[in-house]
Amino acid sequence: MPRRNHINVIRDGEKILLDEKEWRILNSIRGAWTIRELARLSGVPYSTVNKVLERFRRIAHFKFRAKYRDMGLLPLHVFAEGDGQPPPYTLMKSRLHGAHSITLYTALVPVALVDTYLESLEDEPLAVVRGYELRHWEPSPRFNVYSDGVLRPRYGFYEDVAIYSAPVEPYSETPRPPDKVDLMIISMKMADPFMRPSTIMEHALEMDSSLPRLSSQTLSYHTVHHVKERLWDGNAACLCLERAWKVPRRVFYIEGERAPLAARMLVNLPGFSYAALDVGKAIVVGYPLCGYFEEIYRLFTGLGVKMPFGDLVDDRLERRLYVPMLWRMTEHRRWIWPNDPPRPARGTVFEEAEFF
Repeated sequence: MPRRNHINVIRDGEKILLDEKEWRILNSIRGAWTIRELARLSGVPYSTVNKVLERFRRIAHFKFRAKYRDMGLLPLHVFAEGDGQPPPYTLMKSRLHGAHSITLYTALVPVALVDTYLESLEDEPLAVVRGYELRHWEPSPRFNVYSDGVLRPRYGFYEDVAIYSAPVEPYSETPRPPDKVDLMIISMKMADPFMRPSTIMEHALEMDSSLPRLSSQTLSYHTVHHVKERLWDGNAACLCLERAWKVPRRVFYIEGERAPLAARMLVNLPGFSYAALDVGKAIVVGYPLCGYFEEIYRLFTGLGVKMPFGDLVDDRLERRLYVPMLWRMTEHRRWIWPNDPPRPARGTVFEEAEFF
């Protein structure tokens, strides 16, 4: 197995170097509630898993996946020409560069308040993707080949197409939101899926001093019996090659009857992060290597998928992240439209977050 150093992680424009322990951890991340469980599932010693996760911070993000449909929340992506103030529920505001500069608002909005969110934007939306379905990168053998320390893509786009062809199912129901303690836990785990209950409490209190300090027993009960058992949908991993290896974050906005099909397949290539699917359109976000693009555009052409805004690169220097303080967004177990703007993430655990 070739040795990887901290400088060389990419080879030949489409291969990523990972050692065997890193690969085993990536394969096990989805079903691991704790680091100790990750060690058990991956077969890597607990102390080694901690070291690998610390090393991974340079090239990967780990994500907590919640059952947003069951919470009455909808992942929302809005493209606009202007550069206005982000409304409540915004998680990130990005400036995308391509043929033209476009602003992308990424938000997690109660279904009943989506129209309110869109009306609150200072600029008329150019396109809106309601993420009725979220897909994340997984080390599927249809699209990933790992051998001798090298992870490379496998372009199995036209194998078993039927399994990616299901229609997107919109939802409009508005179930009661979880209670505030559950929402606090979920919000904090969006920064780190392995954050312990005591750490969650400390970070939340730093952001909202009005919160009551809860006992460890109360936190543990809500964490396990409410969040884990009812609202957790596993974890996801994203290989983030932006900072150290100059692979920009790219946003593919695609339209067409088969756009959801294309997004479900594309997101499985190494380096992609997530896809949000709407009826007849989708957005796919990630850090694809340059060797992928011939195959990506061939797929779009073959499926009749269009890219109305062309190739879009996310400007890291103009990216703004916000704290998902979901526990402040409810009253009497109903989602509300708050008066306060979203809180900037700078100086918090969300400063480097990769939402969704």
